[in-house]
Amino acid sequence: GTTYPVEVTVTDDMGLRDPPLLYYSLTAPDDPTKPDVTAFEQVTFEPTEGDDYVARIPSLGLAEGEMEEVFFLVSATDNDDPSGSICDHRTDTTVTSFFAVGGTPPDGSLAECAYCTGSTECDSGICAATASGGRCVDSCSGGGACDMGTCGATVTTEGGTRAGCGPSREICGGGGGTCTDDSREPDDSTGTATPYSSRITDGQICAGDSDYFS
Repeated sequence: GTTYPVEVTVTDDMGLRDPPLLYYSLTAPDDPTKPDVTAFEQVTFEPTEGDDYVARIPSLGLAEGEMEEVFFLVSATDNDDPSGSICDHRTDTTVTSFFAVGGTPPDGSLAECAYCTGSTECDSGICAATASGGRCVDSCSGGGACDMGTCGATVTTEGGTRAGCGPSREICGGGGGTCTDDSREPDDSTGTATPYSSRITDGQICAGDSDYFS
């Protein structure tokens, strides 16, 4: 079934302590000005590019054309406290809503890195299971080459294994964008660690690429 993306831009002069959180519910909160987030479902945002993030509300099981109002808010915590979390500040958006419409993407209509719930939805026939939901990845069965990534055993959302290009996190990023390293590379080991002598406000750590500081 259809999943529902929520895209946000979050900035802070000291950066964020953790990725933002998306809280959503199919029931309107009793007091929208003071919502009880413990009554909401929670999804973690993933970075796309720069200060942009995306989270996806999973399929709600709606029939074709059926509508359901979804209430949500976004919560972000900054990283102002270098020695812990006591002085970090959490900011929540107001409660917003949208109407989710049920349906299923036509078979074979989704390109590489598109979010998916079943392999038949992907042009490649492979919907890879990832921590952030299914993602379409290219097939490399029969000795085919990968334009990006490497060919390997890929677990599908159906629980099977297919020859697919991956890892999907490196190819697609958090939300389909790319991640550009900062100017301190290479700093991928203790021997090339960046000396930490003053506050760093323009750093970028990409998935699968460890950065070291000394």
